[in-house]
Amino acid sequence: MIRSFARFLKSKAGVVSVEFALITPIFIFFMLGSLGTFDHYRAKRRSVLAVDTAADLVARTIQMNDAERDLIFAAAASMMDRYADANTLSIGIHSVAEDANGDIIVQWSEGSDSTKTRAVGSKVTSVSFPEIPGGETAILAELSFKYRSPIMYFVNADVEFQQFSIRRPRYTAVIAYP
Repeated sequence: MIRSFARFLKSKAGVVSVEFALITPIFIFFMLGSLGTFDHYRAKRRSVLAVDTAADLVARTIQMNDAERDLIFAAAASMMDRYADANTLSIGIHSVAEDANGDIIVQWSEGSDSTKTRAVGSKVTSVSFPEIPGGETAILAELSFKYRSPIMYFVNADVEFQQFSIRRPRYTAVIAYP
């Protein structure tokens, strides 16, 4: 029996199969992890592009209306593609100005749902703004959504993305909204 065990230890047959069986799960784990990381990065990048585009589209207008607002929300939502659905995507567009005390105050606010609408006259403290000259406004666009990696779909672990973008109106000092 000791001889057969010694022969077993000296045998080279099947070494490749054992190495393959040991390395393959680790390799698959790293491949899925890198795919999940890349997908997470793409979702974050898409959210940055969507919120920047929404802010830029508003900054290009002279006067906002409900039809333009709906088109901008739809454009931002379509840019999010498969990363956010209508249930988790929230978009807010706000016109803000600096008051005499140096506080940033909301002039008007529109959101795709109630979580992204800010009260007119309320202070904005969650975002750091550049200096806004007197009589002028800035556009603040906010976007948030819950992301779930398709690789880790069986794990109930959503990541909440929150992005914002600030733009100055291009053609007028103040963008009116009826």
